[in-house]
Amino acid sequence: MTRVMLVNPPWYAFLGGSSPPPLGLISLAGSLKTAGHDVTIFNADIFGDLYASEHDMLLACEDYRSRLSCLDAPIWKLVRERLRLWEPDVVGVHVKTPSWFAGRMVARIAKDVLPNSMTVCGGPHVSCMPCDVRGSEFDFGICGEGELPFIRLLGTSSCEDRSMLPSVVSSKQGPPFDSKDDRAALTFVKDLDSLSFSGWDALADIDRHDKLDLGAIMTARGCPFGCRYCASHRTWERKVRYRSPENVVAEIDYLTGAYGVRYVKIQDDTFTVDSHRAALICDMMRKRKGIKWSCTTRADCVDLELAKIMAASGCCHVSVGVESGVDRILHLMGKGETVESIRQGCACLKKAAIPFVAFVMIGFPSETEMEAQETLEFAVSLGADSLCGSVVTPYPGTSLYKWAVENGRVQATDYGDWRAYYHQSSAMGLWDVPSQQAKKAIEVWFKAIEDYNERPIRLIRRFIEKCRSDPAGTVHRAFSVLHGKLSR
Repeated sequence: MTRVMLVNPPWYAFLGGSSPPPLGLISLAGSLKTAGHDVTIFNADIFGDLYASEHDMLLACEDYRSRLSCLDAPIWKLVRERLRLWEPDVVGVHVKTPSWFAGRMVARIAKDVLPNSMTVCGGPHVSCMPCDVRGSEFDFGICGEGELPFIRLLGTSSCEDRSMLPSVVSSKQGPPFDSKDDRAALTFVKDLDSLSFSGWDALADIDRHDKLDLGAIMTARGCPFGCRYCASHRTWERKVRYRSPENVVAEIDYLTGAYGVRYVKIQDDTFTVDSHRAALICDMMRKRKGIKWSCTTRADCVDLELAKIMAASGCCHVSVGVESGVDRILHLMGKGETVESIRQGCACLKKAAIPFVAFVMIGFPSETEMEAQETLEFAVSLGADSLCGSVVTPYPGTSLYKWAVENGRVQATDYGDWRAYYHQSSAMGLWDVPSQQAKKAIEVWFKAIEDYNERPIRLIRRFIEKCRSDPAGTVHRAFSVLHGKLSR
């Protein structure tokens, strides 16, 4: 038996936000426990505030990088304390591109506190940039899905043999495959129903998590679409692998019984991509009276019939990837949608009385300030319950990143750091306009979104809707938000 601490590094917390339960680590923990290992999950990214808006985070990014690298920060002291308390044999760290630097900080602290421990990293960034593992504070990295490779890694004693395992990269010998799209070396879980729910029991500080986040689940892995700004296919596949509807509701029953969950957040890339399967899950959800749920999807993957089925089964919120309100930009993004198809899908949600948030982006290559404003006006015209803004970011593993490298938009100093690569970073945005002008336009754009979201009628409407979903969780979040606003 190996003692394993799985860590979601503090990154969002430095921007004034707070991360939900890390589903990837929860699934990994369940598999490790089934294999007989002793596991705990430390989500170090919940020690921030719940109230920061996207506009707040945009303004905070100027000094965030310096604070992130300060080892005297309270959160790094807490990481050190937890490592000493648990004394793991292995420290596994989940890293996205913007949290790569923070992940390395966790590994550095682990090597200082527990010199004999093995440090392992996994997550989207490792899948997209396995070359970054070489020479880092990590002993090994895992590309793609982590459940099977991590178990094999723990079952192998020789460092040389570990380096030869499928999906595993070594910091000393370099990756067994490069950063090209070589998927043959990766190991995927064929039967997602075989994964255990018990990883939730390993989540430390569960009372500190936002209660509305404790029902988070994924019902499938993979996305069939080819959006140029997304690297989902580097971790999963273009082909979607599904859990059975029966297995999905079994996890919901488990969370309801174990943690009193009454609100479920389905976090698939596109939940309704298979409308027949989505309808089957809805039918099973409808029989579990009192459970409310939300999901993420594309507007062109919802019609009126499905929207009504979703509403009848307790769906109370949908996140829609609108991204742009300009057909030219949607085409360049590789979305495969038009402004009209997006409008029709959102209209179906409105007719079914399902509130939705519209995700929108600013800063795609060649986008003008006028087109960015058109996107904002289009999103407002949809009648969304709220808007969520992002700055276009050329994440590694995306075709947008490849374009940015080839066209000199990515500087050599970015490699190995990546702290500026996130959706609310003022350093992002690939506009063909002067940088200071673009920065100002982005700030104004985000402020307009915040103003839209904080209009009293929308605040009241969202509060009422969330109260219907989870009264206790909503009150908890409302007090956290109010405390944050008053303490600014």
